[in-house]
Amino acid sequence: MFLGLRWSLNSVSIKVSPMRPVLKRVLFSVLAFTGFLLPLVSAAGIITSPLDQRQYQDLVLPNGLRVVLISDSTADKAAVSLDVHVGSGRDPEDRAGLAHFLEHMLFLGTEAYPEAGEYQDFITRHGGANNAYTTNAHTNYYFDVMPIN
Repeated sequence: MFLGLRWSLNSVSIKVSPMRPVLKRVLFSVLAFTGFLLPLVSAAGIITSPLDQRQYQDLVLPNGLRVVLISDSTADKAAVSLDVHVGSGRDPEDRAGLAHFLEHMLFLGTEAYPEAGEYQDFITRHGGANNAYTTNAHTNYYFDVMPIN
């Protein structure tokens, strides 16, 4: 028995030879069902599950920052995740730990929240949480807040 499968984003090609008709139908049914679960590409070019009912919008800000907006009417919080594609693997040899150090700088003050801890206090007062982490390839900043009623 020979079974060859060729997958593309929107279709599956099956070449079966020779195979009993019952086995052929079972295989086709299994592949048809799993095809239902294969990811889809949203209008924003983002790969999503067919069961994902959220709305996606992809845009680029004037400074070149790519933004993906996701609207979920069932969510109880608003959340932001900023992923910077520079991690510890890009640290200069003479500045090991630079990416992780810069990650922590956010929590020591910004232009909008100049005092150390002021950013965290704002998030906490609005029922949210925040965090950040650095990997070899990227640095991620995250926060969520309760909506204003």
